[in-house]
Amino acid sequence: EKLLNAIKSEELSWIGLERHKKTLVVPLSDITEGEILAKLSNSSIYQDRYKENDIQKIIVDIREFRSSLPYQLFCKGVKIIPMSLEIGDYVISRDVCIERKSLPDLVNSLSNGRLFTQLQWISKHYSTPVILIELNSLIEILNHQGMQQNFLPVKFNSCDIYLKLILLTRHFPNIKLIWSCNSSFSSLVILRIKKDREQPNLKDASTLNTGILKANDILIEKEKKSKGKKRKVSSDSTKSNYYATAFLRYLPGINAKNIKVLTSNFRSIKEIINAPLENLINHLGISFGTSLFRALHEGYSENINLR
Repeated sequence: EKLLNAIKSEELSWIGLERHKKTLVVPLSDITEGEILAKLSNSSIYQDRYKENDIQKIIVDIREFRSSLPYQLFCKGVKIIPMSLEIGDYVISRDVCIERKSLPDLVNSLSNGRLFTQLQWISKHYSTPVILIELNSLIEILNHQGMQQNFLPVKFNSCDIYLKLILLTRHFPNIKLIWSCNSSFSSLVILRIKKDREQPNLKDASTLNTGILKANDILIEKEKKSKGKKRKVSSDSTKSNYYATAFLRYLPGINAKNIKVLTSNFRSIKEIINAPLENLINHLGISFGTSLFRALHEGYSENINLR
């Protein structure tokens, strides 16, 4: 009986539509499909589905599909364009590119210097590079000691991570650091960044490569090998030298000219700290040497005005 009533109701509806069509002032054939979609878009909560131009598009590296973030973006109405990217993980627009890092990946990338190299590549092609640090759960923060035993090949502490991130932000002033608790929150952040921005250029994203930088690295390695094993420098020591030099640049009395004097006469920051005042003055001069010695040895003032 319910089925018969439903069929009868549908027949009556069709009869009513036919009568209404005959009484229309404007013939139905004169109404274009675009006008119908425009009316639907103004009255439907799913209006974005009817406008192809309004659909947000994000280029995602195919390796990122091992995480749940692309699926979270897809569920929120974003059109995901998978592509093999050499630079970045998520291309938001022509000027914004995101490099996503989980906690273990972040620690390893900071330790071996890979993150610094990645930021070099991204900063070269995008004006706004973004590092998205995604913590899958609170356990990753609280139990990082257990993680370093099971997953991480290097030991680390939170202060070391913060220090290296600070050095990166000083070296790359345009980068943005975003901390996320999970992939769902990351998708909301990406949508917020994507809002009112132009669509990414598929051709530009696919043609960007690190070939030039890789070629330079190959040439450097060949030069090192030709000079013999004594001149060979490991990647770990090279990255350590970078962090040590970056730290020295922000000390009083150090500038672009005299920093080479320090690095050529002292083997480590520890030697600089233990050096007597007379030794620093001999290398840097009275003014610069005294400023550096005071910064390293005098106590700090509790009355510091932060700008």
